[in-house]
Amino acid sequence: MAEIVLDIEHLNTSGDGVARHRGQIITVPFTIPGERVRVSFDRSRRRVATLLEVVRASPHRVQPGCSHFGVCGGCAWQHIAYGEQLRLKTELVDRLVKQTVPRARAARPMIAATPLEDPWHYRQKVHFVFGPSSPGGAGGPGSRASRERALIMGHYARGSRRVMAVRECPVHDQRGNTVAFGLRDAYTKVSGRHGLTTLKSIAIRVSSATHEIKEQISFILERQESFVPSRSCGSPTYSQLGC
Repeated sequence: MAEIVLDIEHLNTSGDGVARHRGQIITVPFTIPGERVRVSFDRSRRRVATLLEVVRASPHRVQPGCSHFGVCGGCAWQHIAYGEQLRLKTELVDRLVKQTVPRARAARPMIAATPLEDPWHYRQKVHFVFGPSSPGGAGGPGSRASRERALIMGHYARGSRRVMAVRECPVHDQRGNTVAFGLRDAYTKVSGRHGLTTLKSIAIRVSSATHEIKEQISFILERQESFVPSRSCGSPTYSQLGC
């Protein structure tokens, strides 16, 4: 494992910084073009380095708005000011198009989806997945407590299919988050009493024009059959869960 210093040239389609070292292309997550960074790099593995230190920071680097950023696999751009995100995405589209059509016109500037100073709670489709909590509970590995691990709700951890619990998701519409976290809490209360099946995922669509909220919940039954109830409501009541 070697430590090297790199200058980030541009971002790839995953939002990771791209640099060159001795003829090799190396990607460095959570970096910004123009930055100089110190990284840890294993030459025997794929060409992805781990960021150790930002030696020369971009003026567009900001504090991420989510406490899970960097571990959660849902976002990759939160360390970049929103206005600069738009410029970099426009540049990315322009570069990719011209690789195929060299004489293509320049891409038009990316349109902002939110106010530049408040780029949060814009996503009207709220989606979470469910999974078991980490093994090794109070009873230790192999115990009943360990086998019957609590169900957690969140997103997949970066670069994996492991579900990590989240306390927030500021890119989601807050109304959808309220429904999702409320349903999680309600399910936790009644699942033990009624022997309910395991939740797999929840998707909630929030209308921007009305107060309507539509929920879609997926379950895993004992025979691995699929059951997806769906309903629309003006506000979450969770009456079907006995709340």
